[in-house]
Amino acid sequence: MKRHLGAIFTKLEASSRLEAVSKAASIGLIAPIGYNFARGCWRHIRGVFVTDKRTKICDPWAGCCRPLVLIESIFRRVSVLLLSRGGDPKVAAGATKEGSWTVTGLNGKTALVTGGRTGIGFGIATALVERGANVVITSRSEDKLRVAAAELGGEHAFGIAGEANDPEHARNAVAAAVERFGSLDLLVNNVGGTERDGRRLVDTDVTAYRRTIELNLMSALTWVQAAWHGWLAEHGGAIVNISSIASKLAVPDGTSYGTAKAAVNHFTRQMANELAPGVRVNCVEAGTVLTDFTRANVEGRQEKVVGSIPLKRLGTPADIGAAVAFLLSDDAAWITGHTLVVDGGRLLHNR
Repeated sequence: MKRHLGAIFTKLEASSRLEAVSKAASIGLIAPIGYNFARGCWRHIRGVFVTDKRTKICDPWAGCCRPLVLIESIFRRVSVLLLSRGGDPKVAAGATKEGSWTVTGLNGKTALVTGGRTGIGFGIATALVERGANVVITSRSEDKLRVAAAELGGEHAFGIAGEANDPEHARNAVAAAVERFGSLDLLVNNVGGTERDGRRLVDTDVTAYRRTIELNLMSALTWVQAAWHGWLAEHGGAIVNISSIASKLAVPDGTSYGTAKAAVNHFTRQMANELAPGVRVNCVEAGTVLTDFTRANVEGRQEKVVGSIPLKRLGTPADIGAAVAFLLSDDAAWITGHTLVVDGGRLLHNR
């Protein structure tokens, strides 16, 4: 099958650009249909999983579902390859010097995404898998983590459940990634959140404030330490921390969250300085991205929120995923200690 696909690609590359696009589009029709069919079948029987009760690893590749996950993965990757060869920039990760589109950049690397079950975290994990990386995702919810890992694609992803700021959980996840995929090259500290109570700093619940700092800042330190001692110190790699434009805005309900994310921004610079030259550390500062976490904030006033964004739309998890994938890739090999704002221009208005 590999030789057959290679022959198809060779013929396509020998054709003109326009002809290649046309042929790839025609051939590519079968692959996405097959992929969607396989995914549909998978979702109907995804209740069958094998979970390691000791480490809480949710691995959809384990057990009797392996053949179906393999079929899904094959269809997914064939469809991406066919479409990218046809020159679709939405699918291809980038262009080579010769001008042909290829899905490259993170091939063979292993990434760990904390809070990767849903929202921005899942968008990041999806972007990394699409670019050829193996991905480990974490979350507190074991059952939902199984589903998310399965949707990312069988043999290239698995989940491990636990508390984000638990050092033992972090060490177990790093060890599991290395055992399964042979390395841990990339870390994304995505987990975060807050407890909104609407009170000013002078009246806020100090215990709740500490919890927000723990979740957003201290958990990032926990995962960096685990990844550093478990793999990165000896082999090198890249880290991206997820922050928020709340770090630059003084707004109601943002007292602890904005402070915690501002700390993450400086934490990024500090880690970049300490871990260079072997490990690059950068940050993505997200604007208003429509997820379950932000939905309550946006509902009923979406028009006003969108009106404050120059690009006139809310962000998507895929927007953040693309930015993270870039910073983790070799294309960003001379970038470290940088905070990349991805907000549709929101901070230009600062209101």
